[in-house]
Amino acid sequence: MAKKKQNKKVSKIKRSAKIIFGVTLTVSVLFLAGYAVDFFAKKYSQKPSLKKFFLFDSSEKPAAGINSARLEKFSLESYQSFFETLKKTEQENRSIDRQREKKLLSIKRTRNKNKESAEKRDKIKISGEITGSSPAGLTYRIQVGSFKKSERARGFAEKLAEKGYEPHISEVHISGRGTVYRVRIGRYKELGKAQEIAEMLQKKENLSAFITSR
Repeated sequence: MAKKKQNKKVSKIKRSAKIIFGVTLTVSVLFLAGYAVDFFAKKYSQKPSLKKFFLFDSSEKPAAGINSARLEKFSLESYQSFFETLKKTEQENRSIDRQREKKLLSIKRTRNKNKESAEKRDKIKISGEITGSSPAGLTYRIQVGSFKKSERARGFAEKLAEKGYEPHISEVHISGRGTVYRVRIGRYKELGKAQEIAEMLQKKENLSAFITSR
């Protein structure tokens, strides 16, 4: 009985030894195979050729006077310049985008300015001349034009409105002369302020301006 148990124990030990040996052998074979593949791959593999970047095929003879070293350098520089060209193109595209944004912003500002000018032109109305002083005191205005036709007075006033001024037209009936349309700017309570604006209009806009009051 003791002999059978001993035989079973020896049999298990042998089986375990076989398994360990088999595993070790398998790992060794795989390792050697991998090493061999890597060795032959390094030995027989070729470096990437720059042939496609050269102006001439290696089998062709370069033209007389062309140094092969200079030719190779030129080809490499051409290869590098390709990426530099891409970078430059990207920078140019960004510059174009910035210019386009500036142009769109300028158009938007111009439209807003035209809209404001149109609103100011719409506010231009022809009113009758009011005589007498205001209950709160004198009001000074700067007259810059007088016309017999309302169309000419309105056209002149619209040009002033486009420049940022706030003109208004007064319709005046004069005995013996008929109706005239006077274009005036501003309403000032102080004479000094009105004189200052009148001088500015004469210098900047070359207008014949004088001050009226009511």
